[in-house]
Amino acid sequence: MSTPRVAIITGATRGVGRACARTFSATGYNVTLFGRNSDLLNKIVEEIKERSGRVLGVKGDVRNPSDVRDAVEKTLRNFGHIDVLVNNAGVGYGLIPLTEFSDKQWHETIDTNLTGVYYFTKAVIPAMKPRRSGIIINISSGAGRHGVGGLSAYCASKFGVIGLTESVAEEVKQYGIKVVALCPGGINTEMHRAIFPEHEPEGLLTPEEVAQKILSLSDPDDGTRSGTSVHIHKRY
Repeated sequence: MSTPRVAIITGATRGVGRACARTFSATGYNVTLFGRNSDLLNKIVEEIKERSGRVLGVKGDVRNPSDVRDAVEKTLRNFGHIDVLVNNAGVGYGLIPLTEFSDKQWHETIDTNLTGVYYFTKAVIPAMKPRRSGIIINISSGAGRHGVGGLSAYCASKFGVIGLTESVAEEVKQYGIKVVALCPGGINTEMHRAIFPEHEPEGLLTPEEVAQKILSLSDPDDGTRSGTSVHIHKRY
């Protein structure tokens, strides 16, 4: 009997992260779910346990490196190794001109969407290196390729995720570790609907569709080249 694969999913309590938690678990993965909201985290953990999945919930903030290290250490203690990291946690505000955007909002956006990816990636690589395998999937955005007025901080953070992905891919290729950025178009999530209320749901990706793409990228037999930015979208 093969050893189950293990995935850490950040931002696992809502939207794409929650869909990933369900999708990966249903496929036989052992999953560590990382999020800030205890109630929502406990809810998805219990849901997966009821379906007989092996799951570990870790409350924490991707902006806090000690929380990140704690999640990685607990994953290794409970499951023994890490095959996949899904850097999904992210925040975004409405369409706000840069001159009206507060310093607090700027730092929260950059620290969550970009620095959090840095912290988690830095923490899992030492666990992946000895096994000479591992897949890191960083969630960027269509807004990580093209600037959008009113979303300066969000775009800057998502552009940064692509640059980080390409750089780290070069650093770890000798260890058999793949690093990929996923750039979805509009997704039918609370955050997207709040920013773009005029977008019709029919033109948006569902969180489940994005989760399925992330799962396919996590397959060791997937042929996507490390350092690549993969695009998925519907109308928006």
